[in-house]
Amino acid sequence: MAARAAETLRKKFPRLRIVGAESGGQNVDPSVPSPVLTRIQAAQPSVLFVAFGHGKQERWIARHLAKLSSVKVAVGVGGSFDYLAQVVPRAPLEWRSLGLEWLYRLIRQPRRWKRIYRAIIVFSLLVLKQRIASLWKKR
Repeated sequence: MAARAAETLRKKFPRLRIVGAESGGQNVDPSVPSPVLTRIQAAQPSVLFVAFGHGKQERWIARHLAKLSSVKVAVGVGGSFDYLAQVVPRAPLEWRSLGLEWLYRLIRQPRRWKRIYRAIIVFSLLVLKQRIASLWKKR
């Protein structure tokens, strides 16, 4: 998956320098030596994208970032590589332009309803609540 996503990015951005792209999410135990971690250290990237999925990628970054001295930015990108590798289709342009890509994903992947609910509804309400509280304090 990562290699296919890298190839898509190379085609779209020919000057982009990608020093590695591989799947390696099997080993997330920090006490077990990771060949993927060794290869990342050898490649010396300044930016690292980790796509293990929500939660797992953040834990992996937290456990290993200190061992990756060259990495200035590490980002958990979730399912982004699935889109780049064209394994999962994106919503049609009309849905995206209306800000409804989340609804398209919900229809295509109903098992994700809890995650989408938290990301779209709960998060939005928390932001709104914080904004109202901030405005209320200013009064």
